[in-house]
Amino acid sequence: PRSPDVKARIAAGVRAKHRQRFLKKLNDMGMTEEEYEVKKEEERRIKEAEQQARRKTNGSYRPTEETKKKISAGNKGKTPWTKGKPRSPDVKARIAAGVRAKHRQRFLKKLNDMGMTEEEYEVKKEEERRIKEAEQQARRKTNGSYRPTEETKKKISAGNKGKTPWTKGKPRSPDVK
Repeated sequence: PRSPDVKARIAAGVRAKHRQRFLKKLNDMGMTEEEYEVKKEEERRIKEAEQQARRKTNGSYRPTEETKKKISAGNKGKTPWTKGKPRSPDVKARIAAGVRAKHRQRFLKKLNDMGMTEEEYEVKKEEERRIKEAEQQARRKTNGSYRPTEETKKKISAGNKGKTPWTKGKPRSPDVK
């Protein structure tokens, strides 16, 4: 075993060698030590700013595009461990409850943004449904089909602009005049 004195001399020699390499590298780059430190500090600040931009509200980070590509390449050809495994009824129920809660949260936020209560919203929706149903009844033909609205006619017309009719160039049958 080496004595502490020998270990210290070896460490000092290694540090001196690394310092020589570092100074040679700076000389090759045409920089001073101060310029190098300033450049490194700027790179560190840029990296930190990018990391802050990727930070999520829960404290984690969004992966960079480069990281996403690496993860994707690493997962190519692998089969997920859950593939083919059915979910139990209680797991399905928990997922459904979570989805319902999330939708309800969005719905309540929408109502809040609109400045309405649930009851007012339901009344408004019911009124809109009744109006739409009345319009539909007014457009109903005797054979059960519906006359298109003016808006629908315009959409159909716009969609058919520039198209050749399927009957163009075909002779009419004798019974049609």
